[in-house]
Amino acid sequence: MLRSEKLIIKVLLMFATSLACAQPGSGIRIGEQTVITPEVSASVNYNDNVNLRRRALSEGGEVLNNNDSDRFLNTQVSLAFRHWTDQTQWNARAWYGERRYDEQSNLDRDTYGASAGLFWVSPAATRDLSWNASFQRAVDRTELTGVAVDTESSEELDNVSERVERDEIRSSLALGQQLTTSVRGTASYSLTDIEYKEEQFNNRTSHLFTGELSYQFSDKTSPYFRVGLGLDDDEGLDGNAERPFYLAGIRYRPTDKLFIDVAVGYETYTRTPLVFEPNFEEQRMERVPGDELKNSGLKYTANIRYAATTKTRVTLSARNGFSAGSSQGSSSREETALSAALSHQTTSQLSQRISISWREDDYLTPLTVQGEDVNELKETLWYQYRLDYQTVRPWLSLFANLSYEDGSSRIPGDNYTEMQITAGARARY
Repeated sequence: MLRSEKLIIKVLLMFATSLACAQPGSGIRIGEQTVITPEVSASVNYNDNVNLRRRALSEGGEVLNNNDSDRFLNTQVSLAFRHWTDQTQWNARAWYGERRYDEQSNLDRDTYGASAGLFWVSPAATRDLSWNASFQRAVDRTELTGVAVDTESSEELDNVSERVERDEIRSSLALGQQLTTSVRGTASYSLTDIEYKEEQFNNRTSHLFTGELSYQFSDKTSPYFRVGLGLDDDEGLDGNAERPFYLAGIRYRPTDKLFIDVAVGYETYTRTPLVFEPNFEEQRMERVPGDELKNSGLKYTANIRYAATTKTRVTLSARNGFSAGSSQGSSSREETALSAALSHQTTSQLSQRISISWREDDYLTPLTVQGEDVNELKETLWYQYRLDYQTVRPWLSLFANLSYEDGSSRIPGDNYTEMQITAGARARY
């Protein structure tokens, strides 16, 4: 027998032994420190507003009416990998998903993605490193309804796609160092790169640099100071932007059940929006940098976790800050968000979760709608109730949720409501 044939047989025997020893539901072990977990999930869904904020075109070309309801099927397959040692842990996952509508087949979509992560800690636990990266092909909805938004160049912006397809690349790197017995420093960097299939949406690359110093004042109290700089390279109407900020905060654990992390500071948002000017030589409109615009204001974050019992947990969070999000008109905005969640382990197999969130988007540049400037202000209120049930078979779990979203806007006709009901199953080896 050839050496290569022996090697192949050995690998097959090792894989077969791993399958034989694997416990369904806990993954396939390869050795003592590596686990591979295949997973498949499927859910049936009902949505009462499938073209919410979307200029979805049917095969005939007409614009679909708002609040069209439909049923759809979501399916997804994935493969996860985990490997660990005393100091290092690796994680990776790849997935592919499909959504198929019952009536509005033009809204069908395929999505896929992959992610990887690394966490390392030094032998003395005085230094640690974490890295994460992901890619996904996403299909989403636009932010505007069929409202006619005036522009100096109709050929640039009026051909809004019914499918907002984009590629997203995200990555982050953080290094922590214990400087003294009570002082710790952390430096981090994150990257977000979003590229839309249709050129009329804002392709954007964002960088965020942060540094933090924390002081362990006592076993329960740790004040900290954080500075950061965000850089946005926006190919849409927003142009490039800078977001320097600072925060002074405290992490406080008064009891084993309660953890509080609050910080307050200041943020400045400077951007150079792109405007349309005529190019007489080429007989077309061009986007060129306009006048620099600047906004600033109070910045804060708050996170509270409370374990009322061993089975019940409550989380609260709040934040604000400036952001650039893709839209057909002005995308710069000041965001304010509040959220709360209650999780309860009803039985060893059944868990429940109630989530509520509120968000306000205050756009910094007026939108021109039907010949008038509108200082756009959007509010979104979202609720969800979710059930997760682990069956007696460890490889099979069931889930269901009911969600409701209510959005309001100063733009006429841009208010909406959306309800979705989901029921599904997940199987993993």
